Amino acid sequence: MFEDREFWVPAYFRDFSMGSLLRTTSMSESENSFFKNYTKPRANLVQFINFFNYAVGDQRNANSRLNYLDYSTIPDLSTQLPIEKHASTIYTDSIFKHVQQEISTVCEIVSITVEDNIKMHQVKDQYGRTWDVKYDCKQDTFDCSCKKFSRIGLLCCHIFCLLKNKSANLIPIL
Repeated sequence: MFEDREFWVPAYFRDFSMGSLLRTTSMSESENSFFKNYTKPRANLVQFINFFNYAVGDQRNANSRLNYLDYSTIPDLSTQLPIEKHASTIYTDSIFKHVQQEISTVCEIVSITVEDNIKMHQVKDQYGRTWDVKYDCKQDTFDCSCKKFSRIGLLCCHIFCLLKNKSANLIPIL
């Protein structure tokens, strides 16, 4: 049961936005922790402003360095799929690693039903669970019953299974 711990919370919050779980106290604690590295307890206002400017400068420098690394490095691709190459150009390196794992996950389309411009696919994942993926042909949009996109903003392996099946070259804008 402990090996399945990554599924514990999402099982209860599948239709609930996780962003609302972040409390303002945890945000202020994060800011306090960050500025603690740059300030002194007995600093006057002028010293505080100087420390604050150093902190902001360091943040901008780190951000610029990470942006440079994202634009100048090409991540290793695990497949030869055009959709993975497209993902490597639109996502940051850390997000791409998550997306790459979803692209590489093996899923299987069990059944397809068509009604008007809506195609309902049943997709079986690597754990044997079946998910419903709705594809709106008219609007070129996908919706999966796992709700990964609405929870964390990344496409799931079930949608990537459909994209690979229709030999898509680009990740659609959702």
